[in-house]
Amino acid sequence: GLTYLALVFGFLVIPPPAKVQSSPKVFGIGLSRTGTTSLTLGLEKLGYRPYHALPKLVSIDEKYKLTRESDFSLATLNEHWANSLDALTDIQVTVVYRVLAERYPDARFILTRRNSKQWGESMLKFCKKMESSLML
Repeated sequence: GLTYLALVFGFLVIPPPAKVQSSPKVFGIGLSRTGTTSLTLGLEKLGYRPYHALPKLVSIDEKYKLTRESDFSLATLNEHWANSLDALTDIQVTVVYRVLAERYPDARFILTRRNSKQWGESMLKFCKKMESSLML
């Protein structure tokens, strides 16, 4: 079949595969810069069809956007994307992991962590890189 690719706000958008494998779904729960990209690559080598940092996985209520409250109950799972993929990783999964655990009771969850000082330094470097690329 024909696959459509698009760039949205600088991110490559690839539609989900039509068919997922029969083994339990795998969700990588961890903040960005904690090894989630490596986890995604590993899952791919194991035969999963993973997606890393899928912005469309989570919809945020307008109240959250306005108040900046850290109430993740205002985040809603996009079930189309969750159903369409074998494995998902990065911070979006972390926001809705409880919902995913209820929706997919056989799923496996992998927590990625990093030393807080190293994580902070990595995030600063990443944000500076993103900022400079947006200014081009």
